[in-house]
Amino acid sequence: MIFSKSSVRLTALYVLCALPLLFSVGTLAAQERMRLKVFDDSTLHIYHHAELHFQRQLQGEHIDALHPQFHEVWTERFPAFGGQRSPVLAGAFSAILPGAGEFYAESYLRAGLFLALEVVLWALHLQFLDRGNRAALEYKAFADAPSELNDGLSRWSAVRYASRLSQIFREHPNAQLRTLAQELSSASRLNEIRNHDYRFLNAFEQRAVFATGVTFSHTLSPFGSQQYYELIGKYSEYAIGWDDFDTRQLSNSFPPASQHFLNYGIRRQEFNDILNRATTVSYFIILNHILSVVDAVLATNEYNRRFTTTMEMRPDPITGALVPHAKLQVRF
Repeated sequence: MIFSKSSVRLTALYVLCALPLLFSVGTLAAQERMRLKVFDDSTLHIYHHAELHFQRQLQGEHIDALHPQFHEVWTERFPAFGGQRSPVLAGAFSAILPGAGEFYAESYLRAGLFLALEVVLWALHLQFLDRGNRAALEYKAFADAPSELNDGLSRWSAVRYASRLSQIFREHPNAQLRTLAQELSSASRLNEIRNHDYRFLNAFEQRAVFATGVTFSHTLSPFGSQQYYELIGKYSEYAIGWDDFDTRQLSNSFPPASQHFLNYGIRRQEFNDILNRATTVSYFIILNHILSVVDAVLATNEYNRRFTTTMEMRPDPITGALVPHAKLQVRF
């Protein structure tokens, strides 16, 4: 299968992010349990001793006179237990799955929007990858199909390419290049190339030159590789390997005199366009995660501002005993 580089990077990014985020979730949960335990043990213990202290003071004193003093000292506001949410934890959830942090903050509409967008983007990304895979199979099958010349070779053949290279450079002014060109067309060298051994062919390509005196920029890659299928439809020197090349134009100027070469280039460009679309969608997937993280933090802060608990220790107007009072405020 053919996968775009962005998809591989995207997958690697998820793997790298998931481990520390899961660790952070565990750490935050442990901190939350510790915070609740401190409130349950330490705070209530302080209130208990404060009650005993004030009960002693209340003996022989007027309760109403002490009430404002006590109310000033022992009135404290806390986030509502069971309603408080961690912005860091919300951000971690949304980094893994967009919308999860908003759901944690009970912002269900926003959670649904981010999640729906994630599903749509992934569906598009996978669709483009599938289309790219099918396009790659099609252009490879086009190049590897049997030749219309009925010479036992494929439409594009390294054997045909080597034979025509030999024809071009057999009359070259450079004596060494002429010798190599003659050897390139020998039965033994062509048999090596037929078996996908391109070592001698590659050595010849490194010495071959265009009519302008410029050397080849590439050498033929191993058969079946992605680079192999790219070269034979991209650079004009490889046009001579196509079965419909006009041999009357055979020269080291290498004109692209092959309709198969041109058609194959169009097929490859369509393949590249599809993968570019898949890459673009992958960028939007990453952007959706980032925006969801930011929105989850904001949604959690909004949620936390809705709930506030006021804890007070008030003396009973009749018995004088200190009684804990709690008040929950909810803002809409």
